[in-house]
Amino acid sequence: MGHSYLLKKEGETGDFIQAIIAGNETTDRRINTLLRATEYVFHADGDIFPAHILNFLQEHITKNELTGIIGFISLKTISNHLNNYPASKKLVK
Repeated sequence: MGHSYLLKKEGETGDFIQAIIAGNETTDRRINTLLRATEYVFHADGDIFPAHILNFLQEHITKNELTGIIGFISLKTISNHLNNYPASKKLVK
C-alpha cells in the first residue's frame, strides 16, 4: 500500500498529497514543519548540523518527533537497499 493511498484514506486531498510529493508548502503548518525537519535531517548526511538547523529543530521538533524522523529515514533506506538487492546481485555476476 502506498503512502498516497493511506493519506487519501485519511481524507487528505489530491492537492495536499501533491504538495508533499513536490516538496511544496501544504495547508497544514505542522506538516510543513515536520517536512522541513525531515529534509534537514535527511540532507545532513552525517555532517554536523549548522546552528540555524539546530535552532530550528530545538524550537519546533520534540525529541520524540526527531527520533521518529531518524527512524523512518533509516527504515526507508534499509527498505530501498533490500528492494534493490536482487537487481544489484544480477549486475555483479
